[in-house]
Amino acid sequence: MGHLISKGGVRAFGTAARGGGSVSGSIDNGELINFLYQAVDEPAAMDEFARHFATSYDTPFGILTVRSKADFQVLDVTEWGFGKAGLEAYMGYYYQHDVLTIGLMQLPHSKFYPHQKSYDDDDFLKTELYNDFAVPMELRYAVGAIFPIPHSAHCFHFGVCRRPNQDPYGPQLVAKLDQLVPHLQQFLYLRSRFGELTARASLMEQTLSRLKLAVFICDEHLNILHQTDQAEDIVQSRSEVTARNKVLGFQNSKKNSELSRLVRNAVGASRGEDQPPGGVLRIDDGGGLLEVVITPIRYAPPGEVFNSSAPSAAVFMRNAATPRVIAPDALSILYDLSPSEADIAVRMNQGLSLMQIANIRRVSVQTVRSQIKTLYQKTGTSRQADLVALVGTSLAGLAPPLPS
Repeated sequence: MGHLISKGGVRAFGTAARGGGSVSGSIDNGELINFLYQAVDEPAAMDEFARHFATSYDTPFGILTVRSKADFQVLDVTEWGFGKAGLEAYMGYYYQHDVLTIGLMQLPHSKFYPHQKSYDDDDFLKTELYNDFAVPMELRYAVGAIFPIPHSAHCFHFGVCRRPNQDPYGPQLVAKLDQLVPHLQQFLYLRSRFGELTARASLMEQTLSRLKLAVFICDEHLNILHQTDQAEDIVQSRSEVTARNKVLGFQNSKKNSELSRLVRNAVGASRGEDQPPGGVLRIDDGGGLLEVVITPIRYAPPGEVFNSSAPSAAVFMRNAATPRVIAPDALSILYDLSPSEADIAVRMNQGLSLMQIANIRRVSVQTVRSQIKTLYQKTGTSRQADLVALVGTSLAGLAPPLPS
């Protein structure tokens, strides 16, 4: 799940004013719910949720933690009212002895309970948590709930506290809190999905960038949803390719119509319609032959939750005259080659002669011939043309240089 509420661990919201009494009659959960849903993809809205909660429920202390279900380890925390020293003390030691929260784990989840429901109040007043932590912090009454996080080994703890001079959390206030439960559950579900989709979109974009090809992700109207750096270079360097107002196109009207048709078909195929799954084009604007391949894809742009994983088309473009860049270190791993053998294989793929390779490597032609024989054995080829074809289509062309 990662950081559910905050990024980077701990966040604080400031301290609510001291006060007493119950204000349950004046609580407007509607505004709190609004901020909660905003916080699905706007972390700043969680600040507003906390501030309004502290005021509405006359609650000067609050702590929201993501915990491991297995060992109750705190993975992420957001708080208000505790301050740096109080939070450090809790996170450093007292969370392991938090009898109130541990007691909540034994009760049915997704429901708020006043602290005496999770741990007998007379016994609580004798605990280390109360005498060494709560008393110095002026904490007395608490209410909390545990929520399971969907598709996760973690849970979400929502706990709030009042001071000794305030009223305990009574049945009416707890009932008011329980009205938030379905919205907190939905918030956790949406936040979980948002995190998954953002990570998935990021992974897809990283994968596309490793292809070292110009790749455009488009909708059925040729609107560009994402493009790699190489795609931007193509737009800048090739007069035939256009991206005005982030709409992909060709200057040649006939080729542009064909591109539009193939993209519509690819998007339709991605949607599950009985459509041809894309196709191929070739463009020549005087700068050399440009190969174009259109294929169906489902794409979830980062930040999209409700319209995620939409049917789309991937448009791959490559200058046919540009040799593929082969990563020698990846080639070494794939075919168990020595660094020298991998270097020779790459240079052969680039079209260099044996004499040129020997001169570059400062060895004799005979030495290069001997190493090429070993290359044939390791790669299962028997002649130069087969070796060049194998290297040219190897997945080493998709691999980034390995770290030294």
